[in-house]
Amino acid sequence: MIGAIVVAIGIVAAIAKPWDAAPTTPPPAPQAVVAPSVSPSATPPAHAGPDWTAVTNAVTAHDAWGVTAVLSREPAAGGATTASPRYSEQWTPTPAEAGGADTAVVTRGGAEVAALGITVPDAVPVRAVRLWRLHQNNELEWIDATRIDDPAQRPAPLLVRLPLLDGVDLVPWEAGQYRVDVLVGDAIQRISVIIAGQFGDPPGPDDWPTGLPDTVEATASDPSGVQFGLFATVDGVGVSIPSRQTQPLDEAQAWDDVAVTAAYLPRATGLGVMLTSHAAVKSASIRRLSPEPLSDPPDATGGISNLRGRTPYVVFPAPGDGVWTPGVYALSVDWKDAAGAHQGTWQVELRPGAS
Repeated sequence: MIGAIVVAIGIVAAIAKPWDAAPTTPPPAPQAVVAPSVSPSATPPAHAGPDWTAVTNAVTAHDAWGVTAVLSREPAAGGATTASPRYSEQWTPTPAEAGGADTAVVTRGGAEVAALGITVPDAVPVRAVRLWRLHQNNELEWIDATRIDDPAQRPAPLLVRLPLLDGVDLVPWEAGQYRVDVLVGDAIQRISVIIAGQFGDPPGPDDWPTGLPDTVEATASDPSGVQFGLFATVDGVGVSIPSRQTQPLDEAQAWDDVAVTAAYLPRATGLGVMLTSHAAVKSASIRRLSPEPLSDPPDATGGISNLRGRTPYVVFPAPGDGVWTPGVYALSVDWKDAAGAHQGTWQVELRPGAS
């Protein structure tokens, strides 16, 4: 919520600027809410509901690739009204080389999946984990989750879904199809996971409504307040994303590169780059590095900012005139100005949550 308020303040400040005037210096650009990388923490989330210590204690060590699910069941009838749920572990091994053809299936038997994680051989260095849910049309939704166990005691993380903002104590892992990406050294291993329905039935991909109300399309937005570099169009204005210009990175390289900014911009309808004064754009493209390449990357549109001596910019509208969904994106531009020819790439990690 704090992140959303900061974005709103930046956008309001931008809208209040007299865009049709001719100031001697350009107005300050609104800034994106930069989300800190989610680092493992030994401190469980501060909630009154679930017993996070009991959740982590239910997990045992496995010196092998596999998927761990912590199942939560209500106390037996007639017990104390204050009794905590009972937790048990269900561990499913996966092929020795993670990401093989086999899929780990979690059968719940009426229980809820309180936490989900992966196990790896003790000798495998796990650097980070991402979880995605598969929807129709092979769309992958980045699930906002956080670690609750101690990284010093367990090399692979045990993850819970971040609670909703309505007082819900636990957001269970719903029945569905998931993909776990594990950053191991300089490579990414992928594991397919199915959380079965209540009666053991494997659910198919469901619809994923990604639209948001009252958004302003990228082509109808004014990013003139952006000084230089990467930006997003949010509610009609440009929001600067402080991402450093680099060489193109692949998916594994971009996962934790310091040049890749993590930002929470759920209403971003466009991603673009503001260039230099009187530049001529030769080419521009956008790629999605994670979770999967875009099946039909949008073409760049553009315009001219008159606030800084006719400065051109390029912008890529979100597919279907919607919003850019969480993932890792790379924008590359070739341009020429009075200083010569330039080639630049900017990467951004659009996170599913502000923390």
